[in-house]
Amino acid sequence: MDGEYCFLPGKEFVIDREVLMTTRARTPCENTIYPTPGNERAIYAAWEAFLAGTPPHLGGALRSVVHTSWQRSRAACVDPRGPRGPVPASDETLQRLRENQRELLEASAFAMAYARDFLAGTGIVMILTDRRSTILDFEGDTRTKRRAEDISLIPGVNWTECCCGTNAIGTALATGQPVQIHSTEHFAEGIKKWTCSATVVRHPMDGEILGVLDVSGLSESYSRRNLALVVTTAAQIESRLQIADIEQRYHLLDQAMTHWIDADQAGTLLFDRRGVLVKVNRNARLALADVGGDPHWLDEKRLSVLDVRRLSALAAGTSPQPGLPVWLRPEWLHPITRGGKRLGTLLIIPSSRRVARMVSLPRDPAPLTAGIMNTLVFRHDSMQQVVNRTRQLAGVQTPVLLQGETGTGKEAFARGLHGTRKGAYMALNCGSLSRDLLASELFGYVEGAFTGARKGGMTGKIEAAHGGTLFLDEIGELPLDMQPLLLRVLEQGEAGRPAEALAYDVAASLLAYDWPGNVRELRNAMEAAVLISEGLPIALSMLPPELQRAVALKAAPVDPAKAVSVSLDEAQAMAIRQAIAAADGNLTRAARQLGIAKSTLYAKMRAYGLSRTP
Repeated sequence: MDGEYCFLPGKEFVIDREVLMTTRARTPCENTIYPTPGNERAIYAAWEAFLAGTPPHLGGALRSVVHTSWQRSRAACVDPRGPRGPVPASDETLQRLRENQRELLEASAFAMAYARDFLAGTGIVMILTDRRSTILDFEGDTRTKRRAEDISLIPGVNWTECCCGTNAIGTALATGQPVQIHSTEHFAEGIKKWTCSATVVRHPMDGEILGVLDVSGLSESYSRRNLALVVTTAAQIESRLQIADIEQRYHLLDQAMTHWIDADQAGTLLFDRRGVLVKVNRNARLALADVGGDPHWLDEKRLSVLDVRRLSALAAGTSPQPGLPVWLRPEWLHPITRGGKRLGTLLIIPSSRRVARMVSLPRDPAPLTAGIMNTLVFRHDSMQQVVNRTRQLAGVQTPVLLQGETGTGKEAFARGLHGTRKGAYMALNCGSLSRDLLASELFGYVEGAFTGARKGGMTGKIEAAHGGTLFLDEIGELPLDMQPLLLRVLEQGEAGRPAEALAYDVAASLLAYDWPGNVRELRNAMEAAVLISEGLPIALSMLPPELQRAVALKAAPVDPAKAVSVSLDEAQAMAIRQAIAAADGNLTRAARQLGIAKSTLYAKMRAYGLSRTP
């Protein structure tokens, strides 16, 4: 068995052994973590002696973690005879706290659902708090929930040690470690009939404490396994937070990249919701120095001043904390949003040494992309042909395949194709996401579609880009089982233009070509020809290069004498040259036509001294 059974009254479940060992390794002494039931009378006597000013005997029943917590509680002037926790926050304040901790609540929704359904009759409840120990969510045994109201163990109540004295929630937050506080170990007399186990929930990226997960019940419900339960569940919550953080980061990069190219002359820095630096351009460090900022700012893991919650509080005038650094002007900060939710912040710092005017970020990205084709600088006529073809296709709704090596500007052409469309420009890198995340990104999902699905569901990029442009980068990395689904989407719709009669050379080319892609390739070729013909008769030059060469290759005479005299290597080299020429220099397509792997094609080209150009 790779785990240990955890028994509660009427329930049992498996606790992962690795998590148990991790829990025990966090503090070297088991006595520091676990209380010893049966010592309640001795601990109560030690508590009374502590209140009277007599130093307790730590070698006995009293654990050092409890004694240290009692000292903090007394220093905070907590009433040791207090019957319950403080007054709960107002409904309005609690709602605001829950909204600020929406990501934590979404990641822990499965745990609260588990507590609601499976902890009934166990005598325990599961509690989630924020980073200040204010209870946000509360589920579990109904009778225990009613008893918890007597001591104000309810949503909206702050359970730090400063408010309630020693308790598992507050002590776990104070120590940053898993802890159990049992019965008379509590500092306040009114909660000494309870037992509780808690651990902090940390952000998986940098370990920041986000909240506390606690299991509480009356003293008779005590079990060491309760601590294993909260540690295991907290680890699962942290795992879900990590998945959500990665997903949000992809969204942030997608949204920010629509503005990135316009701002590359200035110092540009992209921060996520928590103020973590995600991406910078090459001018960022110099731009910081120009405006008097500290270039070492870029070396920090997280800049809390750019946490979107803090920025919102500063903008609303409700934050008592200091504002932005003196060198940072508020107009340089641009929110990056998606579906009304702020994903992060783009900081654009103008630099007098590199840019003569301030770069401002437009709210609507359309003006950014409308004239991009007019800003390209190139030398070769072939590039002019590509630009002209892009202008021809910019006004029609049709799938377009952009091919080119890394850095050749495929996304710039994609944004040129988008032009001034009314719909959104959406970008997605198919090679950087797992299969499940990619499916969610493309097609979306409804609420409750799977465990951990976002409340309200999620709109897929295909739907979100309706009336606009969807740019799928690295589309060749799309999983094979998803390709038919995307193909079905791409095949829907019509160009709405009449077909023209075919000239003789066009018809001859169509007949001479082998059509390895069957009817779909024929349809795509003819659709492209109609779209770029702009009402003119379809000419041979409007067909793909491989079709234009088809007639010449079919008609090329073969000298039987020469065919016999050539060596095998010469024949292979000749076949490769012809395939590369027919594929217009595209090695992926040439390898496909030859029926060999692309790596094999590269090896043979090196062996025969061939290149992709004639």
